[in-house]
Amino acid sequence: MNVAEAVGAALARLGVRTVFGVVGSGNFHVTNALVAGGARFVAARHEAGAATMADAFARAGGGVGVLSVHQGPGLTNALTGITEAAKSRTPLLVLAAETAGSAVRSNFRIDQAALAAAVGAVPERVHSPASALADVARAWRTTVVQRRTVVLGLPLDVQSAPFEGPLKHPPTSPPDDPDEGEGATPTEGSAASPTESPAKGPVASPTEDPTSSLPANPAGGLVEGVAASPAESLSEGAAASPATSSAEGAVANPTGSSTTSPARGMTGGLAEGPITSPPASPTDGPAANPAGGGTANPTERLATSPAEGTVSGPAGLADALVAVGAVGGVGGVERPPAPVPPPDAVARLADVLAAARRPVFLAGRGALGAREPLRALAERTGALLATSAVARGLFRGDAFDLDVSGGFASPVTAKLIRSADVLVGWGCSLNMWTLRHGALVGEDTTIVQVDLDSDALGAHRPIGLGLVGDVAGTAIAVESELARRGHIAAGARSPALAERLAREVRWRDVPYDDDSGDGRIDPRTLSIALDDLLPLARTVAVDSGNFMGYPAMYLEVPEGGLIFTQAFQSVGLGLATAIGAAVAQPDRLTVAALGDGGALMGVAELETAVRLRLNLLIVVYDDDAYGAEVHHFGPAGHPLDTVRFPPADIAAIGRGFGCDALTVRRREDLTPVSRWLSGPRDRPLLVHAKVTRDRPAWWLEEAFRGH
Repeated sequence: MNVAEAVGAALARLGVRTVFGVVGSGNFHVTNALVAGGARFVAARHEAGAATMADAFARAGGGVGVLSVHQGPGLTNALTGITEAAKSRTPLLVLAAETAGSAVRSNFRIDQAALAAAVGAVPERVHSPASALADVARAWRTTVVQRRTVVLGLPLDVQSAPFEGPLKHPPTSPPDDPDEGEGATPTEGSAASPTESPAKGPVASPTEDPTSSLPANPAGGLVEGVAASPAESLSEGAAASPATSSAEGAVANPTGSSTTSPARGMTGGLAEGPITSPPASPTDGPAANPAGGGTANPTERLATSPAEGTVSGPAGLADALVAVGAVGGVGGVERPPAPVPPPDAVARLADVLAAARRPVFLAGRGALGAREPLRALAERTGALLATSAVARGLFRGDAFDLDVSGGFASPVTAKLIRSADVLVGWGCSLNMWTLRHGALVGEDTTIVQVDLDSDALGAHRPIGLGLVGDVAGTAIAVESELARRGHIAAGARSPALAERLAREVRWRDVPYDDDSGDGRIDPRTLSIALDDLLPLARTVAVDSGNFMGYPAMYLEVPEGGLIFTQAFQSVGLGLATAIGAAVAQPDRLTVAALGDGGALMGVAELETAVRLRLNLLIVVYDDDAYGAEVHHFGPAGHPLDTVRFPPADIAAIGRGFGCDALTVRRREDLTPVSRWLSGPRDRPLLVHAKVTRDRPAWWLEEAFRGH
C-alpha cells in the first residue's frame, strides 16, 4: 500500500460516500482507493463543475463535500467553485494532487497553498508517509468541526511512497493554556506537527494490510440535513471581511472563563454594542489564514503532549484515526456540543425582547434546523418571521412568515421589516443584500445578532447586542427565561395581519402587467406556471443573473430547498449546483434555473446530468444577453453589443446531449412538462424559455449598488 491508497482508505473509513471530480494522473490512485473503500465517484466534465457539485451536495444534506482534482490546472480550473464554497463556509474537502517537492521545474508547479488561502479556503498538506493519517485527520476535523473548505495537498512523491504504518499518534486534546500557540484551535491542536516530528518513537510494521479492518461502505452520513454555516457572514451574497472583526475583542463570557471564537473553544458569550467590523488588514504572507487567527498552517504553532503512544497491529489504520480525534465511531465525527450563551447573556436578550413592541426575527443559513425553537420564541414575543435568501422556506406555513428579506423582499415584507423596533439576526450576516444596504433598518431599530462565530457579530453593520451561541439552543434558553417571567406579547401579530400576509406576502400574489407577447413569455408568468405544475417536494438551484429573482422567489420551496450559490456571484454555477443537489437527494425533483449565459457557460455538464439519469428539470430563462449588464448600462446610452448575442437554439443543444427538451414562448407551451413529470423522469428535461427582455428585474438596481 502506498500513501495515496492509504489516504483514500482513510477517507472511506471516515465515512466518505460520494466524491466529485475529474481524474488525471495526479489524483488517479487516491480516487480509486476511495472507490475501493465504498465511495461513489461522480465524474464531471470540468473541474469547475465538479467543485460546485460537491459544494451543492453538502448544502443539500448529502454530507461533507469531497472533490478530487489533478495538480496545477486541475486545481485552477476548480478555483471558482472552491471560492464559492469557501465564502459560504461549506464543509468541503478538496483532494488536490501537488507536484513533488523536488520537481521545481515542473510545468504543473504553482503555489497551491497560496491559491487556497487567497480564496478563503484552508490549505493543508500530507507531509510524509509517517504523518499521512494525522494530516488527513487534521484536515477532516477542520472541514467537519469548523465547517470550512479545506484544500488538502497530496504531493506526488509522498503519494507514491510506501505506507508501512503504523502511526505514532499525537495528542487528542488541546493544550491546557488557551493562549499556548497563537491562534491554536482544538482542531489544530489535535495533531502534532508533521514538519517537526511526524513519527516520534518506534515505528512498527503492521502484520497485514491496515485497510483490512475497515468496513467497505460504513452506513450513515457525517453531516445530516443542510450544511448550515456557523459564520453566516460568509454565506450570503458577499463575504465578510477576512480580517478578524472587532467583535472578537468585545465578546465577554459572563461566567468569567476565557473566551475565544467558537472555532477556537467558544462556549457561549455576550457582546455589547455598538459593534462594528474594521477594514480588512493585509495578510501575513502567502499562507495567511483568511479567516484570521494567525497563519493557515497549523503545524507552525501546535503544542505537543507527553501522552503519546504507538498504534500497531492489523487494525492500526482505524485505531490511529480514532486516536487522533478524527472519528467518533464508525462513519462519524465527534463535534463539540453547540454552545449556548450563559444565563446573564440570555437574560439580556430576554430583556430586549420583553421591551419590544414590533420585533422581527431574521434567520439565515445558520438557523436552518432551528425552525421550531424560533417559532416558539416568536409566538411568545409576537415577532414576525423572515429569512435571508439562502434560508428561504424555513418558516413556510407559519401565518406570520414574511418570506425573504432584502432585495428579494415583497412590498409588504419590506414595509414590516422596516417598521421593526427590534430586529434579531439568527445565524444571519445582516449584510447589504439582506438589509437592502440598510434601507430595511429603521432609525430607532435595535439590532441584535446571534451567531456561533464571534467574528460575524457586527461584521456588516453596527449592532446593539451580540450573543455567541447556537441558534436553536439560544432560542430555547431565551424562550424558557421569558416563560419563567410570565412574559407573552402579541407584537404586530393579529388576525388581520395574518390575512394580509396570506394575500400579499408572496411575489406571485402581487399584481403585475403580463408582458408576454411577440414570441416571448414574461418570466413572472413562466415562473408562476411552473410553480403550479411542479410538486412541492423540490430543490431549486439558481444561477446568477438578471433573471434569478424570478425562480428564487416565485417557486415555493420547503426548508433547505433553495440552493443559492451566490456568495461569489459567479455566473455559470447553476447547472452544476443542481447536479450536486440532485445527487444528494435523488428522490426529490431538482430544478436548475439558469440564464442563457450561465447555461452556455456550464453546458458541458449536461452530459453529466444525462449520464447520471437525474430527476432534473432545467429551465433556461433566455433573453439573448447578459441581461443584468443590458439593464444596468443601457439606460445611460452605453453600447451593448458586447453583452448581446444572436439567438441560440438551447433546446436543440440539450437534445444533442441526450436531454428531453422543449421551447416555451407561451404558457400553453408548458404542457409537455406535465407529461414528463408523470413519466419515469429517467433523463433531464430542458425547458428553453424565450423570456421578455424589455424591463429589468425589480431587485437589480439595488444589487449593482454593491459593485
